[in-house]
Amino acid sequence: MKEEDYDLLHKYRKGLLNEEELDALKLRKAHDEEFSDFLQIEEDLHGAFQFNEAKRLKESFVLEDLQTNIRFYQTTLFKVAAAIFAIIVTTTFLMDQKPDFNKVYAAYYEPYPNVVAPVLRSDSSYNNAFVFYEAGKYQEALAIFREQGVESNTFYIGQCLLATGAYAESVDIFKNIVDTNSKFAVPSQWYLALAYLQLDNEKEAHMILFKLTGNETQYAHKAREVLDALD
Repeated sequence: MKEEDYDLLHKYRKGLLNEEELDALKLRKAHDEEFSDFLQIEEDLHGAFQFNEAKRLKESFVLEDLQTNIRFYQTTLFKVAAAIFAIIVTTTFLMDQKPDFNKVYAAYYEPYPNVVAPVLRSDSSYNNAFVFYEAGKYQEALAIFREQGVESNTFYIGQCLLATGAYAESVDIFKNIVDTNSKFAVPSQWYLALAYLQLDNEKEAHMILFKLTGNETQYAHKAREVLDALD
């Protein structure tokens, strides 16, 4: 084998032969056994190289696809996990959230009107108590109501206590009236429920409001509205 033969084989391997050189190579292959053997070895090596290169590229593409898929699934899994975590946190937060009892109270509380004694121009303490009551001066009215010791004033004593923030005391007053046949029994239920809300006793408030929904009174509709607000 001459040096130019090696050059020819090298150019053949690289695909650099022109048409004339390629014809000459074919002719040498047909008539030169030694050259033909070297050419066959070169072709086998070239074929093996192409096969290995193709295999390497294929494996590289497969690996790259695998890594891409892994990254995709990892990203997707992370997003799903994050979404589930957000749902759990939000649900837990909402479940732990209590209704704002102060807002519910403020929306539905209003003092019961004076239906016992019309306010007249009189110096009697009985009349003065209701003058203070209607003027929103509940401490002054409360003092007079208690001083008089009149049983019919009990409901308004509870009203004064509720209006001045003495919720626990008002509960005791209204509970006693609820158990009587007083005309203030049903109104006392309503105000008792509101007092319980201010004491954060939702359970007791809920029970009383539920009872009120079954009464054909002005408080039935209000009770249903408050129950809806609490749910």
